Amino acid sequence: MRYKTFGACLLIAIALTYISSFCQRQNVMVRNAVDRCPNAQPCAIAVLGAGFPLPYLVDKLGISVEGKLALGEDEFRGGAFVGDVVIYLGLGLLVSRFVAARK
Repeated sequence: MRYKTFGACLLIAIALTYISSFCQRQNVMVRNAVDRCPNAQPCAIAVLGAGFPLPYLVDKLGISVEGKLALGEDEFRGGAFVGDVVIYLGLGLLVSRFVAARK
């Protein structure tokens, strides 16, 4: 595999991961929200998350504005971000192999 193809696929994967942040949806997360959970025990709460297929930006309850996501205020999950990049990179490399085999 050529380095140019890998580099181009990596840049496209990072761009697609960023674009996927506009895909915002409610995700059920286990949180310890004292004002929302009975007996101050962790419970399942729906919070806003951004990123597809893995949400890598998640609304932080009680600290940021709820229902709005911002990079500085909310929880950034680096593992999920890298996971999204790897997924898109894998798809891009598969497509590039398929196109190269067809030529």
